[in-house]
Amino acid sequence: MHSSKKSGFSLLEILVVIGILAVLLAILLPALARVGVTSRVSVAKAQMGTIVMGLAKYQEELRSYPPDNSPTSNGSEVIASYLTRRISVGSSSYGPYVQSGTLYDKDGNGHSEYLTPFTKPYYCVRLVDQKNVERGFLVVDAGPDGKLGGTLDPVNGFVQDGSGFDKDNIYGPSYLSQ
Repeated sequence: MHSSKKSGFSLLEILVVIGILAVLLAILLPALARVGVTSRVSVAKAQMGTIVMGLAKYQEELRSYPPDNSPTSNGSEVIASYLTRRISVGSSSYGPYVQSGTLYDKDGNGHSEYLTPFTKPYYCVRLVDQKNVERGFLVVDAGPDGKLGGTLDPVNGFVQDGSGFDKDNIYGPSYLSQ
């Protein structure tokens, strides 16, 4: 006698397995996305430290910080222009202070940009005291959301605007001139 029972999976069994896999993916994908953001934040902090050290070396050698509005007011263009290339002053040559990595002309204005790991521009400002004497340089990465959540002021540094977007900002450790 032969049994008429078929081997294989029924449609219901396959649908149950697909449903279980879908639930598992729904649980795992957000966790994997958080790991990606966390790793980019770590890279951003390390890159910020490199930029701050480059600014310190620039200031030590040239006795001034780079302008924060040249070639444009875009902080990423300032970093690319002053920290990633050789600068000649008279017969002396200085820099580069930061490895250039990949430079972009994201806004198409002809000036290269040194972008954050989130492919956003840096924000920067030369810090001065009440008498307009240079006292440091502040660099800010707007973080994963790309929103600064405030303004950079030469006297007061970063000024929050109350929007809450500053919560994921990554700040360069303040390097102040001695």
